[in-house]
Amino acid sequence: MIPDQQECSRRLRLLVATHLVLAAAPLVGLMMPFDMATLPIQWALASLSLGSLMTFTVWIGLGKSPLQWRMLAGIAGSCYFAIWPFIASAVRITERMGVLDLAKFFLKTTADFAVVVAVLGGVFILIGRKFELKRLEFDNSSPRSNRFQFPVLYLLLLMLFVAIVLMLLKSTRINLTNQPTGEDSNWRLLAILALMLIAFLTIIVCAVFAALRPGAIGIYVGLVFIVALIFGVVVAFATNNDQTGVWQFIGMSSTNVITTIVVLASLLVVRSCGYRLVRRDGTTR
Repeated sequence: MIPDQQECSRRLRLLVATHLVLAAAPLVGLMMPFDMATLPIQWALASLSLGSLMTFTVWIGLGKSPLQWRMLAGIAGSCYFAIWPFIASAVRITERMGVLDLAKFFLKTTADFAVVVAVLGGVFILIGRKFELKRLEFDNSSPRSNRFQFPVLYLLLLMLFVAIVLMLLKSTRINLTNQPTGEDSNWRLLAILALMLIAFLTIIVCAVFAALRPGAIGIYVGLVFIVALIFGVVVAFATNNDQTGVWQFIGMSSTNVITTIVVLASLLVVRSCGYRLVRRDGTTR
């Protein structure tokens, strides 16, 4: 049963408040020493904040507010999410930094978050041309919509996607005893960033369509977690954490899963308020 509008508003306000708190999760890391033993915990805290950021990009792309207001909110949100890792990093820096250096550091941190918001939010803006979030009083979707259907074109695109991921993964692998320099190092960094961006994009898009689709969602949510775990392992190998220790490898592999938990939990709250992602022509398939 769909709750009334007042109850939905209460749930959504609580959801927003929760994300405002989760964004500050990196500050918890200041309570522990920063070393290899605590590094996976630091990654987990950053994953909580990243999950909130990725959920924020869904609203940027699919929200009902005018686009210009959502773009301004995206800029403001990037600044807010950047504050917390900026504070955590600034506290750990031992050397003295001037006001100008701190300002440059904050702008760089904000720019990094703004790129993620722009890319993921831009993808959902494109998705919003075909789909929309609509509050439905009853979910009357056909059971047939739960069946998997994979046209040949989709399989070819999936193979191409896997090939790109494997190519990027191969480009990132190095021997830690022989560090790359110059152009090789720059290319490896770009490959890692591209791989992580692909992981974020794939996880958030799959999570949205799994959690907000009309009809049953159980198996689809499970598949999203499988995708997140696979990408977590891929990123762990890409960053050579298999060569640094089991604890670091497990920690890096689980970061995408933690992010996915935050995103899916948030989307399921939205779903509980009756919102579904439907085609703009009014159909639910």
